[in-house]
Amino acid sequence: MHILVPAGGPPLHSHHQPREVRLADRATPLRAELISVVSHELRTPLTSIASLIEMIEDGRLAGPDRDGAMASIRRNTERLLTLVEDLNLLANLESAGPVAGGAADLPGLVHGAARRHPMVRVEVPAGPPVPGDPALLARLMCLVIGAVSGVAADGAVTVTGAVEASGWTVTARGYAAGLGGSERLLTPGPPSRSDLPYRRSVALSVLLARAIATSHGGTLTFQQEADGQAAVTVRLPYLS
Repeated sequence: MHILVPAGGPPLHSHHQPREVRLADRATPLRAELISVVSHELRTPLTSIASLIEMIEDGRLAGPDRDGAMASIRRNTERLLTLVEDLNLLANLESAGPVAGGAADLPGLVHGAARRHPMVRVEVPAGPPVPGDPALLARLMCLVIGAVSGVAADGAVTVTGAVEASGWTVTARGYAAGLGGSERLLTPGPPSRSDLPYRRSVALSVLLARAIATSHGGTLTFQQEADGQAAVTVRLPYLS
């Protein structure tokens, strides 16, 4: 999926090689990443639903146990439906190309996203607006904070921002020492204050956030820093 390739990288084509070949070369590892993440996202709810249905059919669950099983099946079904929506978003971002028009107050979006999670401190100054779709950029900030919350040892996240010559830089950090941040990428993140029934894995959150950032002419990186902090950094252009 070339939409996930950070802006500013090498050109997708040159006079030495057909554009289609270059796109295919670049898409292969990105699609492999997507397939790996989605396979995990599908496996857990499908396994749960299949097991519970088998137990209900065999008569091993009755009364309150059966009611609890049905509630679990409903939650996992909602999780699958939300995953389909996420995949549709990725497909739409890829097919539509760069997002044009509109403008968003990035600090305001960060503060709005922070209110959906406990233990988030925001240190983002006022600055110029970011071009693009405010709703998508709001989702980007929610995904970034949620991803870091998912690997932070205590759930505490600090979001810092700066306006530089090249654009906005916003970084969310949380201590993941002793937990192996990279090993937890496929685990669901903590619940947000919105009490949504579905929680994305950290890996899927990062994948979606990267796609949104790229569609707005920006980049996103996820890394484990030397001091034990996991950090997601988003860079976006601004309107001068």
